[in-house]
Amino acid sequence: MIDAHARVGSCAQLGKHVHLSAASQIGGVLEPVGALPVIIEDNVFIGGNCGIYEGTVVKEGAVIGTGVIINSSTAIFDSTTGEYIRAGENGCITVPAGAVVVAGSRPVSKGPGAQMGIHLYCPVIIKYRDAKTSGSITLEDMLR
Repeated sequence: MIDAHARVGSCAQLGKHVHLSAASQIGGVLEPVGALPVIIEDNVFIGGNCGIYEGTVVKEGAVIGTGVIINSSTAIFDSTTGEYIRAGENGCITVPAGAVVVAGSRPVSKGPGAQMGIHLYCPVIIKYRDAKTSGSITLEDMLR
């Protein structure tokens, strides 16, 4: 299901039963040769005004909350484990299956930015999909 004003770039790969909400963008990869793909696996829900760009793989059943932006250079904080997810050896960052990701921030760790309390954008996994999460996105099933 693709909502109004959503865009999907050339060669992006979207699986079955993906919900792409209004004003979200999925980057493609047509050139340059060797650029990293965007892959959205089956049963993913992407909220409004999201941007999923080069070198991002979103695994099955993940929920990307409104306003989240992810690309291969974006660190994702998993609050369930306390660890950051970064791009792997293949250069791609992977959002785990069933992850529920919202927009967040992290403090700059050194230099003047740290002293001034500056924060950087950082998507945050707040939990993994459960019955409550699935219940909140059932409208899609009714519309299908």
